[in-house]
Amino acid sequence: MVYEFEKSDSAKIYGFSDQVPVGIFHGECQVDFAEIYRQIAFLYDTM
Repeated sequence: MVYEFEKSDSAKIYGFSDQVPVGIFHGECQVDFAEIYRQIAFLYDTM
């Protein structure tokens, strides 16, 4: 959930496949949770 209080009081909900904007660098910075998951997926692999 991301709140943008300058624009609205409600939150926008993002999924793990989304790129989530970060309120710095004039909106050019984003967190890519899909890429993060690809890097740590081995932690969730079962034998």
